[in-house]
Amino acid sequence: MKFAELISLAKVVSPNKIKQIEVLGNTREVRSSVEKLYRDLQTDKYKSEEEASNAFYGHSRYRRHYFNRLKRKLREKLVNTLFLVDLSQPDFSEYQRAYYSCYRYASAVQILIAGYSRKAAVALAKMTIQRAIKYEFSDIVLQMAKILRYHYGAMEGEAKQFEHFDRLIQAYQPVYQAELTLEGKYTELVMYFNAPQPDREAFYVKAKQYARIAEQEMSAYSGYKLFLYGFSITTIQHQIIHDHEQLLKSCDRAIAYFKSRKDRSSSVALFSFSFKKIPSLIALHAFERAEQEIEYCLGLTRKGKNNYFKVQEYAIILYFHAQQYDRALEVLETVYNTDQFDWLPAQSLEAWRIYDAYLHLFYEIGLVSQRPTSNNRFRLTRLLNNVPKYSKDKTGANVTILTIHVLFLLQQGQYSEIIDRMEALRTYTHRYLRKDDDFRRNCFLKMLNRIPACGFNRSAVVRRTAQLRKRMEEVPISETRQELESEIVPFERLWDIALQLLGE
Repeated sequence: MKFAELISLAKVVSPNKIKQIEVLGNTREVRSSVEKLYRDLQTDKYKSEEEASNAFYGHSRYRRHYFNRLKRKLREKLVNTLFLVDLSQPDFSEYQRAYYSCYRYASAVQILIAGYSRKAAVALAKMTIQRAIKYEFSDIVLQMAKILRYHYGAMEGEAKQFEHFDRLIQAYQPVYQAELTLEGKYTELVMYFNAPQPDREAFYVKAKQYARIAEQEMSAYSGYKLFLYGFSITTIQHQIIHDHEQLLKSCDRAIAYFKSRKDRSSSVALFSFSFKKIPSLIALHAFERAEQEIEYCLGLTRKGKNNYFKVQEYAIILYFHAQQYDRALEVLETVYNTDQFDWLPAQSLEAWRIYDAYLHLFYEIGLVSQRPTSNNRFRLTRLLNNVPKYSKDKTGANVTILTIHVLFLLQQGQYSEIIDRMEALRTYTHRYLRKDDDFRRNCFLKMLNRIPACGFNRSAVVRRTAQLRKRMEEVPISETRQELESEIVPFERLWDIALQLLGE
């Protein structure tokens, strides 16, 4: 930026305007309510808005009105402070720094034009567009090129500069359009993928069609965002039908691409595709490779972040499947001792309680060398008294809970209680044994139901469930379309434990 342009910029940002800007972190305002709320939110002090509003305004009848006003003030200060984020912090990768600075400068260019300081705006736009081209931010390139084309054409009459920025617009328009197309198709696939009961066959046909479009766009254009959406589409088509081998190949291809970028590679993309590999590797019993991916993903995220807990969930499931139960216990203790654990969503907390219950059971039967130290979190009586309702089951987690109920009751010899629990389990086993997503689960549940039918006689149970077990073993996890989370511990292993608890 030339000195004259710097002078122009300095005159826009006058001392009086600086005084009017409210930001956070000003030590002179530590005692203000806005600053206090900001610091309290940083430390997760409140578990609900009601708790926070009571802390500031007690039981005043107007506390909701006052607290809403306080929230608005904090929001304005946060937005102002957002532009002052220190990009030198190690949390930012080079790509993230470039992304943040380009979008911040692009916003500043628009503000300068609106404030009638075109000279400073043009200088900043030229600097921003160079950085945007380097990091392939096509939307920023188009935004800045549009401003500069108009400036040098309509305002300055410089044909050479006008033509230069016009060519940039012509070059980046199709790239940006391709990004928009792939983003839209990826969003549509994710929307259907997360639906409670998607029509998998129709869904898969659409995903294959979108994958072909993604391949065409990636062969025609380049760009970080374009390839991120493109590879995400090509992998999701394999996730839909749980084609583990093809999914691994697609993820490896994406990882190789983003690693090859080096100066522009993002840990977000590398994490995403490495994380997708883990459940497939576990299902294929490639436990050592799964462990390597877990360690790699943990290196790409910070302890206490949401992604950290997601990776640790796969870690504990890995050790359950590999029958390394002491390693699973280590993961549980590590997660429970993480400060941010209690702030996880309710669904995630329930999952960890289930892992905890399994490890307590494994300790009782000698599969784990020491009792989990989470007694303040785990209560067997609370688990056994909480019988989930089929009508409220959205993820299949209730089957897991009911299975743990039965195994604990077997371990305690409470056979009459098991008979009561079986009524709940029968709700899940009314369907026929079809080779669908629930085949293994239905086999296992029918086997459990035969335990009381055989009078808890181990020999009779083995004899009357032999065919069911054989059918279940003929369809390994890797050949089903079930989610890995629906079989935290392999059903074969759980059945062996049930037989063990029946005695001789």
